[in-house]
Amino acid sequence: MKQDTPGGAPIVHLNADPPPAGLEARWLTMADGARLRAAACPPAAGSVLIAPGRTETVEKYFETMRDLAGRGFACFAIDHRGQGLSDRPAKGGRGHIDRFRTYGMDFAEAVGAFEPMLPRPWLGLGHSMGGLVMLELLLDRRLDLSGAILSAPMTGLVLVTDAHLVAASVLSRLGLSKKFVPGGHLHPAPPFEENEVTHDRRRYQHIIDRLHVAPELGLGDPTIGWTAAAHRAMRRVLASRALRALDTPLLILSAGDDRLVDNDTHARIARLAPSAARVEVAGAAHEILTESDPVREKFWTAFDAFVCGLGI
Repeated sequence: MKQDTPGGAPIVHLNADPPPAGLEARWLTMADGARLRAAACPPAAGSVLIAPGRTETVEKYFETMRDLAGRGFACFAIDHRGQGLSDRPAKGGRGHIDRFRTYGMDFAEAVGAFEPMLPRPWLGLGHSMGGLVMLELLLDRRLDLSGAILSAPMTGLVLVTDAHLVAASVLSRLGLSKKFVPGGHLHPAPPFEENEVTHDRRRYQHIIDRLHVAPELGLGDPTIGWTAAAHRAMRRVLASRALRALDTPLLILSAGDDRLVDNDTHARIARLAPSAARVEVAGAAHEILTESDPVREKFWTAFDAFVCGLGI
């Protein structure tokens, strides 16, 4: 069911996956007038700022927020522009953005709006596309973090060649940026047997159930413009000289069975950034935090060791 929170914005509540205690969701108006939904849990000894992946919403991170609350952290998460209940630049379920730095600017602005609920130290947690957004924020020095955890960050794509990405850039410049990528369509969540993100049927069912309650949360394939913007952002991050000077501690968690993101790019970042460490999570499909309990436990073991090493 949908229910409003004290902040005035709704959330989708499932009895099988309830929100963390005290969650407050708000509508935020960005500097350019776009309305986004973001949420935070009550203050604690420190805060984790969550940048979700493509298609993901605040609700997708309820279990993770509950786990973090149990570790003494307040949490923040956002529906990125173009997904969830936030305003969408393109119609028809298309996932679109003009440039990836827009995601980062939104994220930093929204964190600022919730800052009284988010005591320091701040840790970043970015998954997939959100991992790329988090890296851009750090390299651009838009967010002051004590450390960042990147779960299967989207710094390279397995089945998308450079030729595909260059073609997307050309088509985008020809005025086709808001069209689906060739062959793309609206299919928010395939059957469990066809999914490529988790081996855990129960947690995947939560995704399906939320879409039944609120189909407006669904998102289809990306647009040509999104693909071109992703290409530019991935190339920029991997070629950035700032990586070699990055002093924010990074923990990169690669999913061992990932069929979407190129883990070799994670290894490259770990070699270039002196502050980065990389752990491969064996048995994990792309969404490590939506995986089975034993796989998720590997994530949390690495997370806890990282946080302990920071002295938090």
